[in-house]
Amino acid sequence: MPDSIVKERPQRWYLGGLASTCATVVTHPLDLLKVHLQTQQQVQKGLVGMTVQVVKNHGILALYNGLSASLCRQLTYSTTRFGVYEVLKGKLLPSDGGGLPFYQKVLLGAAGGFLGVFVGNPFDVVNIRMQNDAKLPLPERRNYSHVFNGVRRIVVEEGATTLWKGTSLNVARGVLMTVGQVQCCSNPTLYPSSPPSSPHLISPPLIPFPPPPHILSLLSYLPFLLPTPYPSSPPAVHEIVCMYCLYL
Repeated sequence: MPDSIVKERPQRWYLGGLASTCATVVTHPLDLLKVHLQTQQQVQKGLVGMTVQVVKNHGILALYNGLSASLCRQLTYSTTRFGVYEVLKGKLLPSDGGGLPFYQKVLLGAAGGFLGVFVGNPFDVVNIRMQNDAKLPLPERRNYSHVFNGVRRIVVEEGATTLWKGTSLNVARGVLMTVGQVQCCSNPTLYPSSPPSSPHLISPPLIPFPPPPHILSLLSYLPFLLPTPYPSSPPAVHEIVCMYCLYL
């Protein structure tokens, strides 16, 4: 909705973080399978094969390994990026009820994405380790009991800076995703209303499917393909991207 209307309502930016946290409960198994697909030394399993392997070898609850870290990550990352954007936007809105120019929204979205990633990256590191732990040989497993146990052990055993490994790639994704989401959600002109008799929510001649948020969200995933640790992994990229599209 227009910025002038948003300004008249109380800001409930924290609901974005809570919604993302609730969604994580549903999408976490997909995130775990994504990590398993990316860390294959050789491409031997697809999405379905990897699901069967995880359930067969470790039980169905293994699909939720690292859930506590994933929830903490969303509580920090999503709440921060939504909060930064909404609070700063409220400070910059002109008193005459007009909206912000495009470039300011982009900058606010980028700032929110950057700060959200910085705050949430420690939990992201623990999350990935907990998800991938079952694939390691028994002597090499870290066996974090929960997210805070993982954070404490990383700080004690490896140093606090380890919690921010991979921040540059996460920042690229967080900035792209946040800019895309806030732009499409705060610009109603991108989504003209359809006639009441039409079953379509978006006018096809003006905006082709998929709409811009999905395109930008998909592009924001590309930085995560760069740190794939094994050169044999890229042939499975199409399956990872298709899986990602399931929970855009």
